[in-house]
Amino acid sequence: WAEKSGHSAFQAEFERIDRRRDALGLLSSFFQGERIAHRPKFSRFFEPLPFPFKSEIGKLPRRLAGVLGKESEDDFDPLLPLMDYFAFDSSTSTASSLHPLCHSIGLPSGYVHARVLCARFQKAQKSPPSFETEVRPVINRLHAARDGAKLAEWCALQYDSGEEDKLKCLTLALNLAMKSS
Repeated sequence: WAEKSGHSAFQAEFERIDRRRDALGLLSSFFQGERIAHRPKFSRFFEPLPFPFKSEIGKLPRRLAGVLGKESEDDFDPLLPLMDYFAFDSSTSTASSLHPLCHSIGLPSGYVHARVLCARFQKAQKSPPSFETEVRPVINRLHAARDGAKLAEWCALQYDSGEEDKLKCLTLALNLAMKSS
């Protein structure tokens, strides 16, 4: 049994390192040329590897941040290092280029698009993103209805009272919340 747990610990460590390598490759290729000035510290995307080896066995892993970011102080948010860049460039092409990062850093698919959308809302003050062309497609990328409900509710709060897009967001948030319960 000890040999089996040693093998599974080694396998888990190897997979963590492999995912980090994939993430570093993606980040290195994205932050080249003119973007190099905006490159965040790569080490901030990952929690430290357990030391000594197998020291994490029997411990609960630290909870990852949700679709909108940290939900508690104890959460680890691997996308936090990108938030300054998203404030600078919240384009759809940025989201699409960095989308594969989700798998490598252990987040559900669609989280990069969601955070870029949030940055777009924060930049857009007078003319927020359109529900039909920008908000709904991002929410549709999220696999968990609970994540979609949270994002739709957050987006609704960004619209002015009485806007049609606000009502659409709230309706979608309600439908997704009922689906997730």
